[in-house]
This record gives sequence, C-alpha cells and structure tokens, in this order.
Amino acid sequence: MRETLSTPNEPEPQQTGEALPFPVSGTVSRQAIRDVKLYCPIRGQLKVSPKAKDQLTPTEEKLRIDCIRFLLKKKYPKPNFKVETVLLRFGHGGRNSFRTDLVIFDCAASELQGVPIEKAKEHIVLVAEIKRDNTDATEAKQMQVEPAMAFLPDSSAVGIYWDDIEQRLFYFVQEGHKRRIKEAPLLLPIPRKLSPTNSMWVWSRLLGGQL
Repeated sequence: MRETLSTPNEPEPQQTGEALPFPVSGTVSRQAIRDVKLYCPIRGQLKVSPKAKDQLTPTEEKLRIDCIRFLLKKKYPKPNFKVETVLLRFGHGGRNSFRTDLVIFDCAASELQGVPIEKAKEHIVLVAEIKRDNTDATEAKQMQVEPAMAFLPDSSAVGIYWDDIEQRLFYFVQEGHKRRIKEAPLLLPIPRKLSPTNSMWVWSRLLGGQL
C-alpha cells in the first residue's frame, strides 16, 4: 500500500492531535475525543491517538510528529525523512537489528531503497530517538542515541533525543585522533568558532548562526 503524503497545496488533516476537528462542548463524548487520530507530515494519516490510555500524557507517536515538524521548520527536505530505520543487523542471518526512530538522509529516502545498510548509512545526516516520557532519558541517550551515532561515518551528522520534557542535541567533535560525542540543549546558543567539519557547525547554520 502506498503511503499518503500531503502536497503543498492541500491543507493537512488533523495535524498532531492538539486541536480537535470539532468544537469541544458538554455534548462531546469522551469516546469522540479518544477517536481523534494523528496526522504525520511524512506518512500521512495514522491510526494512533495523540493521547495515551490515561488521556493525560502524549503517545510516543505524537512526540515523534512534534520532532518531525521541528526538523521540517529547520528546512530539512521532507523527502529525505525516514521513520524506523535499521542501522545494523547482527546475529544468525541478520535476524536481530539495531533501529532508530527517525533518520534524515542527504538525499531522498526513495533513492536508497534496496541499497545495503552499510552504504545507506553514508547518507545519514541526522538520527533521532523519541521517548514517551523522561523516566529513562539517561539510559536512552547512552544505549540508543550515542550508539546510533557511533554507526554513522559522517562526522557532520547530528543526533537528537526527544521526550515530553527534554530535547537534546548530540554532535561529534574531533579530539586528537578520536571522534567524541558531545551533548547540548537542542536550542543552544550558537558557537562562533567552529570548523565546517564539526557537526555543530552544520547545526548552527540550521539555527541561523552567523559564523
């Protein structure tokens, strides 16, 4: 089945679940509110609700869409996004895999269909890990975001961790002969002296920094 993509001239349906497609009044049932589904600017209409079963906290999918919209505003091209991407296969016959929630390539994702993982990784400029809440943030950063970045050959690539409370940026720096991963707030002040080979230089340009 082909994915539904929005076009520039079409108003997008229910965007993130934050605004209901009908006025909320005393006559609207809780079931009607629960029936509101998310719309993703990359994949189109989803069958996932913006709120978890408790109707108080956001679903992980809602937060992933928030992250996608943030990155689209930073002028990353929509065709370059891909959700749920395998970065590594291991085990007998490659049955096990290491995945990340979101990647952005330096070209349209469709151009890399059928390309071996090792070659496709050369085109990744951003990886993102999304969590529903902040409870396991430290573990997620150490066990998911940083290992995902370590698989990337491009030292100008960046990583993002995103949950309902915290949004963080991960980037590479070269220290001697070793490449290190550093962490900073996502909306950080723009550094003034950075090399174009440093991933922070790339990110600062996206944030509008004058280097």
